[in-house]
Amino acid sequence: MSHVEKLSAFARSSGVVSVVGCLFIASGCPFIVLGHLFLISGHLFLISGYLFLIFGCPFVVLED
Repeated sequence: MSHVEKLSAFARSSGVVSVVGCLFIASGCPFIVLGHLFLISGHLFLISGYLFLIFGCPFVVLED
């Protein structure tokens, strides 16, 4: 699996976590806190993926 494929899979999984969070928030009061936790963790996954792309890219190019 190439670097770009790994990153796109990572971004998809973080998007799924964010969508699950939105569904929990939309489902009502008892799940709002849980939904926000899912939403925040999904965004953290996405941000860390972008940071890995920005800072990891030169090292991947050097390895090839």
